[in-house]
This record gives sequence, structure tokens and C-alpha cells, in this order.
Amino acid sequence: MQRPFPFKHSFIEASAGTGKTFTIMEIVSDLIQVHKIPVSEILILTFTQKAAGELKDRLRKKLIEENLTKELREIEEVTISTIHGFCNMILSEYPIETESIESCRLTTNTERAKEALYRIQHSLWEGVDFGSKSGFNRDEILENLIIESDFLNKKDQILYAAERLLSEKSYVYEPVSPWTASNFNQNTSILVKTLVQEDFASGKWISYDQMILNVNRSLKKNPSLKESLQSRYRVGILDEFQDTDKAQYEIFSGLFLDANDKALYLIGDPKQSIYSFRGADIGTYFRAKQELTNLGANSFALDTNFRSVPELILGYNEIIETVFPIEEVGENIDYTSVFAPSLDKCKIKKSNTDQAASVQLIQLSEEKLGLGKARDLWITAIADEILQILSKSNLDYEEKTKEGTWIRKNIRAQDIAVLVDKKENGHLVGQALKERGIPFTLYKQQGIYASQESDQILNVLNCLSDPNNPSSYRKLLISDLFQIPPEFLQAFDEHSISSYEKTILDHWKSLARSRRFAELFRSIEEGTRIFLTEEAKDIFWERKRTNYRQIFQKLLVFQVQNHAGLSEVLEELKRLRTEKANEAELPLYEKETEKDAVQILTIHASKGLEWPIVFFFHLKGYMTTYTSYEYRTSDSEDSRTIYRLDLWDKEDKAYKEQLHREDIRVTYVGLTRPKLRLYLPYFPVDSRTNSFYTKFMIPSLNQILESGSKNIEKKEWKPLSNFSSSSLHEPARKAGSFVPLLFSESDLPKTIVLNSYSSIKSKDSSSFTGSGLMEEDKVISKLDDEIRTDPLFEDLLPSSANTGSFLHKLLEEFDFLSFDTKSYQDLGNNEKLISRISHYIDRFGLGADKENYLSRTLEILWNSLHANLTDRDGLSFSLKSLSKADQVCEMDFHLDLSRPPYSVPGPGSFLKGSIDLVFLWKGKYYLADYKSNLLPDYSPSTIRQVIYNRENQYNLQRDIYALILKEYLERIFGAEEAYKKLGGVYYLFLRGMKSGENKGVYFDGNWNRERISLIEKEIGRRILL
Repeated sequence: MQRPFPFKHSFIEASAGTGKTFTIMEIVSDLIQVHKIPVSEILILTFTQKAAGELKDRLRKKLIEENLTKELREIEEVTISTIHGFCNMILSEYPIETESIESCRLTTNTERAKEALYRIQHSLWEGVDFGSKSGFNRDEILENLIIESDFLNKKDQILYAAERLLSEKSYVYEPVSPWTASNFNQNTSILVKTLVQEDFASGKWISYDQMILNVNRSLKKNPSLKESLQSRYRVGILDEFQDTDKAQYEIFSGLFLDANDKALYLIGDPKQSIYSFRGADIGTYFRAKQELTNLGANSFALDTNFRSVPELILGYNEIIETVFPIEEVGENIDYTSVFAPSLDKCKIKKSNTDQAASVQLIQLSEEKLGLGKARDLWITAIADEILQILSKSNLDYEEKTKEGTWIRKNIRAQDIAVLVDKKENGHLVGQALKERGIPFTLYKQQGIYASQESDQILNVLNCLSDPNNPSSYRKLLISDLFQIPPEFLQAFDEHSISSYEKTILDHWKSLARSRRFAELFRSIEEGTRIFLTEEAKDIFWERKRTNYRQIFQKLLVFQVQNHAGLSEVLEELKRLRTEKANEAELPLYEKETEKDAVQILTIHASKGLEWPIVFFFHLKGYMTTYTSYEYRTSDSEDSRTIYRLDLWDKEDKAYKEQLHREDIRVTYVGLTRPKLRLYLPYFPVDSRTNSFYTKFMIPSLNQILESGSKNIEKKEWKPLSNFSSSSLHEPARKAGSFVPLLFSESDLPKTIVLNSYSSIKSKDSSSFTGSGLMEEDKVISKLDDEIRTDPLFEDLLPSSANTGSFLHKLLEEFDFLSFDTKSYQDLGNNEKLISRISHYIDRFGLGADKENYLSRTLEILWNSLHANLTDRDGLSFSLKSLSKADQVCEMDFHLDLSRPPYSVPGPGSFLKGSIDLVFLWKGKYYLADYKSNLLPDYSPSTIRQVIYNRENQYNLQRDIYALILKEYLERIFGAEEAYKKLGGVYYLFLRGMKSGENKGVYFDGNWNRERISLIEKEIGRRILL
């Protein structure tokens, strides 16, 4: 490697661990000190904000080390940024030259493509000429095309293709006329692309990809912009160049290769090109390399690995050499073994006590395994091995300090990483670690919207949005919200209402439909297990609670500001999850929780990182991935790279070859992350398995083992039967200490015990003395029309359970303020009201005499809402004066009876029910229960007899509801304030209520601590009967 680095175009290939960032700092140092380039004229770009921050920090330290005080003062003038950040800066600073509009909204290509396809569908492909067909009009032709092209099942593929076309890569696709079933989807995809391009051209929208395309186009057509930037920067340094695409490279080749007295340094490694799904183009890497070579650029490779111990370097050299070269389209990627540094330059070495090979092959079984079984065993083996490493505390290594002395370091949890192929496997590994009491963290969660808590909230909202999807319901059951063990899932029927989980989910649906999101979010916190813990509330618990509450608060602000419904709130959360994290939304406890815990992350996220110990988890690979896809081919005439999409050119063989190449690169990245030791799974392969690891890695490992290697050894895994985690940070959960919301005994019911007012009253119909519940011992005939009807009394509305449900539904749906008219006849002018009542008359099967039923319904509702009610302070009011904001209809409740003062033995005993109306009046909270009973009269004495009827036991229902309201107020205001805020209980006998009178109204406002205490005891007593 030539020193000092020349001031000329350079192409540097840097294998993993060979000091790429160190080399960048040395280049900058030589540019400043040797070539006298002002620090402000150096542009350094990379692909992530984290990497940009690290580069700036390293530069600051380098300037201090070199005693470059002038440049240190000017460090803020250095442009160190992501490529997207750099392009955004250009658009902001040069709005005229780039034709940018400051007020444009940030979006994504995906979002705009979906919206464009929606417009196309709902305009019925407006403007498209489908030609003519004898006997068919345009709509019929379109309908046939949609059916014959299978459009509805191809929408995802159409959208994928449109997004790829927007990247402006070298595609060969154009619209074809006339439109036929064979080209309908392809033409639609191009039409989507065209509409999105028009959206972006309008200046109203911009995406991260469009930032780059806009800058590239502006530089090509606006010489003054190009000259301005060229006068600003003399040097460009592009880190991670293998992740670049054509448009990005054209920006920098145009700025630095088209001018004299410039230098462009491209630094990358094609073996680590693993972001093709984000648009990275390995073909661009090869073209740039050739272009710079033709210009006489300086070209060299970094081939000394300073990251890993020499034994590990030799070990993974042996493995990687067996799977290379990668036969890319147009050029091969070779692997040249990297070297260990000389001892005086070595930074890390094994301790004398570590006699094990640096590459450990964990043999999962002697029998042939399929991928599913191998995955499950590898998860368990990883957790067992980590537990042994941390428990024994005898694995260490030596690391050189800046002063040149060697210090010994013990392996801690934070020194271990598990690299997985997908997040789902990461969660499974995390669960296995948790069972063993091993602290872990899912790394690379840059913000709260990438956290597990965000995943859980998304699951909840998806389930509420699509309640008929059993998959989303089961996800919630096994999540932290309910923590139902998978083996109990069969006990839950998505159509059942006998479980607490299903009932509370129905409650959430009701809250979401009525847009009471504050109550919804509070119910999620209070009605589930997410914050319950049997251990001390540690920093993990604090982070979880903080994440939930921050997300809830963000969504609630959005909902209030936009009067949003469930679908809008769900879309807002999805949008937040796709946005890049910023410092304001980072988890508050991120630094603490990352302090000493095993890191679990995807292989893609691990790029650029390192740990002493790495477990590699990439069993399935990408070879079995079959979704919409793009693949590269070479034009036979001019060797030009062409991109093809399966919507036009389905070629599974070419795509599988591309996936195979991707698997090799991903494997290379994963194998080169450890500093001390690498763990790989090993097992005899079932011939039916089809993955990169089983078809290529296992045979390579067999070959190495047969030839013998002192750096790679096979170790038989024996599952641990007992976990001992006393020396670890987080104690393991005691066996049997977790009680799910189900009985665990097979001879007991599989669902939890749910009691209700009806079930409690049926347990004991005698009169109780001294309890405070039965204040009178008078018995009259049962007159509850929802149970049995007395034929002596008549009403236009029939006496039946359906009538009761009908009136309840109307009072639940309608705004009471809409009944503020002079007479009930005036309501006949309200078309919406009449339409809804008519709808429910039909729905509840009351349509025999619809006109009279409708008139009588209006009369009952109007009288009920105009009747005089007396509050606890003796003031009169009517329900028609209550706004929607001051009332909650059908408030469901689940009272936990296993806690004091009830203390019902056994798991999961709840008292469930629903209160018709809870409302706020003059600072106090009241509840009302609607009764549609047909009585001989509605005088206070008759109503009182009905309340204390021994069979109905409405007094028991009243007392239960009062207790529930007290519990509700206590949670909000505290114990003392709850009794001051508790206004009382109304029973409203709807048929007998009259405007301006108090007929048909029962009220009890005498509630105190002593009375509530008696009620609690009585409920506990009855439950145990």
C-alpha cells in the first residue's frame, strides 16, 4: 500500500476486518498534511447515520492525534453524511437549480404506488383505450380483462414492479397496445409508475429515492449547479461503495471524474454487497471499477485482518474458500485469503487457557434433520452454550491497549452476538435465553417504532381492524399482552365469548369504533399482562413501559389532531415504523439496556459490527424465497447489464442463481463478525432439504473435517436438563410460577372462570340480613319482560327480549342532543334518525307493524331523554342535555376477584358485565341501566317493588354496578376522591318515563365506604357458593 496516499482517483477493496475506517482516516490525514487540501473541501459519504457519526468521531480523534488544531476547529465544515443526507442538503440549498418545493411531503415509493393503483382502479382505468369488441361496452371489456389477467391476485406483484421501475435502472419495458389479458397487469404497472412520477414532478411529494434521482437529473441539465458543487469539493470519499446504485454513482462521477484537480476515492467490498433488496447494485460496483481503471486510478486491496485472532482468521479462510468464487453476471467475485497481522501489530489474541478451536461446529444430532427440526435444536443449543459460557466464567481473551500493553478480558453477555436470518428467529432465540435467565437485547432497534412494543401495538390494531382474521387473534394471545402458552391455544375459539381475552378484545373493538382511543390505550395497559412481572422491576421493564407509553401518546396526539379513526391510526403507526429513527424517539433506556446483554440481530444489521463470540443462524437462506422478484442479465450485444422483472420475464432459475449469490455474501458477512470464536450448527442433512446451508455449507464443513483442521472442531451438543442461572444478571422464572389465564389441570375447564350478575344471583335467591344488599324483603310477581311477559298489560311495542335489545341499541348509537325538540313528532323530520330506527326494527324482527312501532319508539326515546332526573345534590336535569363527550355507552368491565378484598381462590376468576350508560354531570359520575319492563304502572312504589324482587334481584345488579363505578373512579382519581366523584345509580324504566316528570325513574345516590365494603364481602361470599 503506497504511502502517503496519492491525490488521485483510487479504488480500494477492503475485506472484512481489514481496517477500512482506519484507511479512510489515513487518506484524510495525507490529504490535509501532504496535499494541503482544506478540510472543508473534503466530502465523506456513507450509508447510515450511525456510520456517518462514527466517521466524524474518528476524524476528530485523528485530528487531535495528529495535532491538527486548525483543522480541528474547522471540523464542522467537513461534510460527513449519508448519501441521502447529502442529496437532501443540495435540494435545500439549491431549490431553484433543483426545482425543489420546500413544502413537499416526505413519502415512500411504496405509499405513492399504492395510492396511484387505488386511483387507477376507482377511476376504472380512466383515459385508457381498451379498443372495441363487438357486443361489449367499455366496462364489460375492462371487467373481462380484470378477470382473465387475474388482476386482483396480482396486485402485489404489480406494485412491486412499479416500485422497481421508479428506480430508473436499465429496464426494457414499455407499454404495449392494444391492452389484452396477457399484458393488462404489465401495462397497469407502467401506468402506476407514470402516475407516481407525475406526483413527484408536481413537487408535492418526495421520497428518499427521489432525492437522489432529482439531484442526478439536476446535475445533468444544470451546469451552474454542477460548477457550484465542484468549486465546493475537491475530494470525494465514498464508503461502503458496494451498496451504491447507478444514480448515486452518476452524481459523484459527474462531480469528480468530469473535472481536473479532483480525486474520488471509492472504498468497498463486493463480498459484502448484501443490500440488493434496498436497491444496491453490484453491477455499478464493477462498472465504476472498470471506469476508474481506464482513467489510471490507483487500485489496491486491504488484505490484513486486524479484527480477529489469527486462529479464527485461518479457520474462516478454510470455510469461505470452499464457497467462492461468486459467479456474478458479467464478472466473478473471488476470495483471496486474508492474513493475520504480525504480533507487534496484532490487537487481540487468545488467552493461554483457551485451548478450544476458534471455529466450533455444534453437532445437533447424529440423525438426518430437516430444516424445521434443525432450527429448533439450534435455538436450544445456542441458549445452552451461552448459559455455559456465562456460568463458568472461564472463557477469556487478551486485548492490546493504546499504550501497547496486553490486558485479559472475561467474556460477558454483551460480548456475545447471535446473528439470525430473520427477526422471527431472533425472537425465538430471545425466548430461549429468557427461559435460562440470560439477559439479551434485540439490537438495531433504532427507535421505539422498531421495538417489540411497536410490534405488539401493531398486532392489536391489525386485529381490531380485521377482527375476522384468526391469525392476528392468536398472535395477541401468545404475545406479552396475554402470555397464553401455545399449547393452550386450542382452548380459545375466535368465535367464543367465554374467555377474558376475547371479551376484552371485543371491548377494545367498541372503543376503537367510537374513537375513544385514550380509553383503549389505557385498557391495553391495565387489562393485559404487559406490565406484570413477578421479578423486580428492572431496566428492561422500564424500557418496555416507556416504549408503550411513548407510542400510545404519539398515536393519541395524532388521533385528536386529525379526528382519526382506527384505520387512520393504524396507517399512522405503519408510517412511523417506516420512517428513519431520530434522536427524539430513541428508547430512553437504550444505553442502559445495551450495557450487558447478549445481542440478537439480523445478519444484515450486523454489517460493520464485531463481537468476541458469534453464533451464526442462517439455516434456511434465501433459496426458497419466491415472491415478486427482480434479476440481472447481460445484454448479449453490448454486454450491458439489464434488469428484468418476473411480471414480464418470469425466470425462476435466474432468480435462484441470484439468491444463491446473495446467500454466499450474507454468509461471508456473518462469518467475519467474530473476534475470538465462531459457532456454527452441524448435522447430517435430510436429502429433501433445500437451502444454501444444507446444500453448500454442510458439504464444505464435511470436506474440511475429513481433511483435518486444528482451527475447526466438532463438538457434540447435549441439551441441559436443568438451568442454573444464579450467577447471571436476570434470574430465571421459577418453574410453575407463571399462571396463565387458563387452568393447567386437564380435568378442569380450559377457559377462565367468568362470573356475571346473572350467575351470581342464581347462586343464592334467599334474603340476606346484615349484608346491606337486601334492604327490603318484599316479593312481587316477576315482571321483567326480558324473561317473561304478563299479558294483562299492553304496549304498541311488543314485550320481548328483542324489544329490550332494540331500545338499548338505539340509545347506544344516537346522540342525545338530537332529541332536543319540542315534541317527539318533530323527530319525524330527521331522516337519518328515522332510517336508523327503521333499520333496527327490521334487524330485531319487529317489522309486523312498522309504522306504529316507529312512532312508539320515537315517543319512548323522546320521553326518556326529556324526563326529569334528580342528581345527588338534588338538582334536576334530563339526559337530552348530555353530550357524547360526557358519556360512555355499554362500558364493559372485568373485575378481578382473585385479589383482595374478594380473594377468590384459584387462577383467573373474574366478574364480567356491561353497564348501559356512564355519564358525567356537574363534576360527578353516574351510571344508568335501561329497563324495558312492561309494568302495571311506573309509580315509585311499584318500581321499588321491582327493584327488590327476590327473583330479579335488581338491587344486587345495582350494588355490583356501583362497586364497578367506584373501582373505575378509584383508578382515575384515587380512593378518597372516588367516593366524592361517585354520583349514583339510575334505573330507567323506558316505557313509563314522561317528559318533565320523574315517573319510571329509580335513583340511589347514597354510597359510602361502609356500604361498598359490605357489597365486596357479599360478592365474595356468593362466588364461593
